[in-house]
Amino acid sequence: PRVWNNFWITIEEDINGTGTHKADVYLNGSNTPTSYFLTSGNGNDASYTYIAMGLGATPQSGAIDIDFFNVKEGIEIPRSSTPFQIQEINYSQEGVTIAWPSRSGEAFLVERSEDGIFWEEIDDSFPASDEEEMTEFLDEDISDYKVILYRVSRAED
Repeated sequence: PRVWNNFWITIEEDINGTGTHKADVYLNGSNTPTSYFLTSGNGNDASYTYIAMGLGATPQSGAIDIDFFNVKEGIEIPRSSTPFQIQEINYSQEGVTIAWPSRSGEAFLVERSEDGIFWEEIDDSFPASDEEEMTEFLDEDISDYKVILYRVSRAED
């Protein structure tokens, strides 16, 4: 249950009439969506528009942790088709090196945490490797930490 997934979801009017809306879900950097046709409800439980996310009612237990949520008008397709997650973590006398898939021209936000709640920004525009398909980041400042968690995301333009 410690695997993070990145969902990019676009919602637009369904012009085919299958539902009222079509939602395209892009998973972990893919630029090929899975499409779902939705029908908006006609309930009046609130006097304002809102988005709700949660888990189904089943006998199994479940959890959801939303790290970042951004809503904006217009349809924008994700930029990369490279699955995105930290692939390697290596500890040495120089520090901790982390590596992840990337493409030339991308930039990344690199953060660390001791508890997974409070995140410290290490670099907000770390450049992707120009020659390799993997980008490596060396964190030399690890002496004050007993536990270190890393989080890497694509930097905003």
